[in-house]
Amino acid sequence: MITNKTTLNDMKLLREWMNSFHNDPASLPIRYTIGGIEYRGIPTLFNSKMYRKIMDANIVEYVYEGTDPHSGIKVKVELYEYKDFPVVEWTAYFTNTKEKDSEILSEIFAVSTHFTGSDIKLHHGNGDFYSEDGL
Repeated sequence: MITNKTTLNDMKLLREWMNSFHNDPASLPIRYTIGGIEYRGIPTLFNSKMYRKIMDANIVEYVYEGTDPHSGIKVKVELYEYKDFPVVEWTAYFTNTKEKDSEILSEIFAVSTHFTGSDIKLHHGNGDFYSEDGL
């Protein structure tokens, strides 16, 4: 029977998924291309680091970051885990850390992963369309 109530198993599955990121930032569910080379997550090559901050009793913020040594593009992922509901949300940021133009950054996918289960729900926002009026 499918229900909309959170179960202990839901929370367990989320924790297992989250632990994979903590142990290997290259497994973060983002994908992008820098200068024609495809990357997933934040590779070890980028000298990735992770910081953790408890926001309140139910929210933990994780910040993962690393810089591509060749292009100088810094990748930062801010991820929020909710302890009272099986939800995680993240935003990826890309910054050119060099004084000159970076290589082309393209094919950015905010979610590039596989989900398994019988009643998965993926909710999302539309992001920014980069228009002058913000619409």
